Amino acid sequence: MEEGTGIQSILKIAVVGVESTGKTSLCKALAEAYDTAYTVEVAREYLMTHGKSYKSIDLEKISELQLAEEDEKTCKANELLFCDTTLLVTKIWHEVVFGEKNKRIDALYKPEQYILHILCDIDIPWEFDELRENPSMDDRKKLFKMYEEELKRSGALYLIASGEMSQRIEACKRWIEKIKPT
Repeated sequence: MEEGTGIQSILKIAVVGVESTGKTSLCKALAEAYDTAYTVEVAREYLMTHGKSYKSIDLEKISELQLAEEDEKTCKANELLFCDTTLLVTKIWHEVVFGEKNKRIDALYKPEQYILHILCDIDIPWEFDELRENPSMDDRKKLFKMYEEELKRSGALYLIASGEMSQRIEACKRWIEKIKPT
């Protein structure tokens, strides 16, 4: 992959959703299909380094680091940048864990910066991971609904990626081909 063109010409695509719904796998597959860069979920790295216990201020720091990751990878992207998790995830997670909105995270969250949001469906089984906290299907349904409601409220263009990974990839590629400039 060659270095990206101009930062302004890079279109960001957000891959969001509940934990253990294939966000990272989908992001990597799409980035490979389009020969471009993708961001990592910095919350994972942050928690592995600083410990699994966190406070509101940690989620603010994670938000800032996630945006820095996007800036860094935008410079390396070709036309598209796939974002494995965005501040939407941190925003909703903060509301769930701490029972309130976070003004700093809300101010940083800009859904209009993404040409498309891919919301990963909860139709694949939850897999254990030392950082994951919500195996309950009821919790997953509640969280999924929160994501979809926020995307609708913000007016963001989004699709729900469902089914096996190959089905998700093909559905996403069809949408991307419709919306990206030729």
